[in-house]
Amino acid sequence: MASFDLIGLSDGRVIVKKPPQPPGLRPRKSKSGQIYYYLKIDPALREVPLGKNLQAALAAWQQYRIARHMRESQLSGILKIIGCFRLAEIPVRDGESQIILLKQVGALEDYFLKQGNPGLSSPMPDSRAYLEYRGANFRLRAGGEVRLFVHIWSWAARHSLVVGPCPWTSDPVTDNIRKDTQREIGDALRYYASYHTTAVAAIPQCIAGTPGGAPVISDNDALEWVRAIAKMLQDDGRKDLARAVRKLTARELRALLATSHEAGAGSGQLVLGTQRSVQLTAQRTTRSSRPAPERAANAGSGTSSDS
Repeated sequence: MASFDLIGLSDGRVIVKKPPQPPGLRPRKSKSGQIYYYLKIDPALREVPLGKNLQAALAAWQQYRIARHMRESQLSGILKIIGCFRLAEIPVRDGESQIILLKQVGALEDYFLKQGNPGLSSPMPDSRAYLEYRGANFRLRAGGEVRLFVHIWSWAARHSLVVGPCPWTSDPVTDNIRKDTQREIGDALRYYASYHTTAVAAIPQCIAGTPGGAPVISDNDALEWVRAIAKMLQDDGRKDLARAVRKLTARELRALLATSHEAGAGSGQLVLGTQRSVQLTAQRTTRSSRPAPERAANAGSGTSSDS
């Protein structure tokens, strides 16, 4: 009964985004067609009117959930704050964000439970210890979870649930991301140089330098390389790296050429040349062009063209 947001995509499609409807927040449509929101506290009690403004209604619902959780929860310490975020903040996010946040919150809760649920004013393991606990196979996920913990602490401080600075910092995550990005861009540069004659000749000169300090690669050539490598990364489904490459200046590109060559092949984890993004787009186009009965038959048989 709530209104919907229509989001236009670049390919002409339109998706319908439903507004959040957390449990206990009830929309009611009047005879005039206006939607009003009510808070359902208890089945035995009347609903509390919250007005017709959705954002104001969500804020009122959230304050109620926070107060109820902090009053009734049997938990204590940091797990009580994370649980409050789970119950009062995640339900007001969009559906896709809720799925991601619930997984990240679950990982944080498991960790702090194993650490004995430290008190809010007690010493607790820092963010570097958490990254080490999650291990190399979960570096990206762990980075997102560290940043979420920092966000949860800031969120709790805004609602007067905690005091003082956050015991974790996202600096280790930022450092790791920067190092990983540089390594993977270095892989992309080596891959590009492996078949680009000008690049192959330029790398040794970037290391040795030239008389008078003149740049080996012109700014125009450097920008051409940036565009080519960014497109390659975009096609491979690495939009994050494509954005980082597009921000490179000519000087930064020349420096990366030298350092990537010195590091040697294989220092990063990037696999290039798959054209994954292009392939998936072509597969979706093919699938959407099939007649409806054929799509239904494929869905029923469990077959899919997605990789």
